[in-house]
Amino acid sequence: MSTHTFVDTFVTVHCYKCGVAFGMTESMQKRRRDDGESFWCPNGHSQCYCESNVKKLEKQLAREKSRHDQTEASLHQVRRARERTERRLSATKGVVTRIKNRVKNGVCPCCNRHFKDLHRHMKNQHPEYGESE
Repeated sequence: MSTHTFVDTFVTVHCYKCGVAFGMTESMQKRRRDDGESFWCPNGHSQCYCESNVKKLEKQLAREKSRHDQTEASLHQVRRARERTERRLSATKGVVTRIKNRVKNGVCPCCNRHFKDLHRHMKNQHPEYGESE
């Protein structure tokens, strides 16, 4: 027979249900506080260390930061989309203005020839122009 000696520190824990005091190693207590898993008193009552208010608030803060970051990213995307749309609209307005000025000056938008009576030319030569609008 051999004798083994070990040194460990025990903490006293009281069961929440029956009140019995029992010992638990510091390392075991730390593990249970960290992982939240169950342990039992000598009378068989299951218990665990509940999440502290500090941990709850830290988790809530992390969730809120994540939501904030997602909102910021979404806002950035919407702004970029709006800027692209505004650039497209500006380009389209420029094209429309250019065509209107050419037509006002008697240049046919279809064949790019100049006519003094553009209305009659459009009606006779390009009757389908403008029907889809």
